[in-house]
Formats: sequence, C-alpha cells, structure tokens
Amino acid sequence: MKSKMSNLVLRICILTLFVEVLAVQGQCMPTNWNYAWFKVGKTWFTKLDVARPWLEQIKECKKIEAKSVIGTIRTKDESTMVHSKFPELLLLGAFEIKATGQWFWWNGVGGSPEQIKNFYWASGEPSNDRGIEGCLMTGYSGGGWNDVSCFAKWKALCEIRC
Repeated sequence: MKSKMSNLVLRICILTLFVEVLAVQGQCMPTNWNYAWFKVGKTWFTKLDVARPWLEQIKECKKIEAKSVIGTIRTKDESTMVHSKFPELLLLGAFEIKATGQWFWWNGVGGSPEQIKNFYWASGEPSNDRGIEGCLMTGYSGGGWNDVSCFAKWKALCEIRC
C-alpha cells in the first residue's frame, strides 16, 4: 500500500511539473495561427505580406500578437532559417542613427534600443544610397542585409523572442 501511495505521489509531482512547463512555454508561443509562424531556437518568426513603410510595419507586427514586435536577426542560424522560410525582401526592426554607421534594434515601445553586434550585410552594403537609407531589410542578394529608406514600402518580418 505504501509503495502504491509513493508511486501515486511521484506521478502527481511529474504531472504537476509537466503542466507548469507547458504553461511557461505557452506564454512564449504565438496564439494567432492565421500567420505562418516558425521557430528558431527560442524565437518565433512570421511575416507581413502587405508592403508598408517601416513605422507602419512596427504597428502591424504588434497587432498580430500583444508580445510580437518587428523582427530582428541576432544569429547566423536565424539569418539562414529566415531566408530559407521567407526567401524575399523583408524589413527588419533596425535603424541607423543619422548615417553614422551605428545600427540599433528596435525593442518595442518603451524598450531601449540595442546596438547591433552581428551584421549579415550583402556585398557592397550598407551603401546609404542618396543619403536616405536608415532602415534595414533582409533577403537581399542571397539572404544578406541591405539598408533601405524607412519611407519605402516593404513587407516585414515579425517575431516573438522568448
């Protein structure tokens, strides 16, 4: 009888732990499956299929999910996977400070911008063509990054980073 009781207690503990793990994972998982989400490491990515300027895409990414923001690519693995799933030009959540060569990730309203550490520029980029390219896109020339005008209309990458 004692063995059955300890076995039952063990099963309840395991079940409780499993439910807690699922609850934590669920907090960092998309709920709007009208978009084609995929996961790289601890980050979920999707895209917006309507072309808009950068600031509008920031708002549109937020509309998908309360916790989603315009996408950032932090690793070579993320860069490769995003390009393989979405082999097209997509705006990223990055901007340059006044043509200084200092690029930052947008971390949402109220979040502090974070200086970009790893760059995946396409050959010849950034070019700051006509002195007006202060935003960033991926998918250029085989998946590399390109600086673009923040006012030009492009599709965008969105993310939920856990």
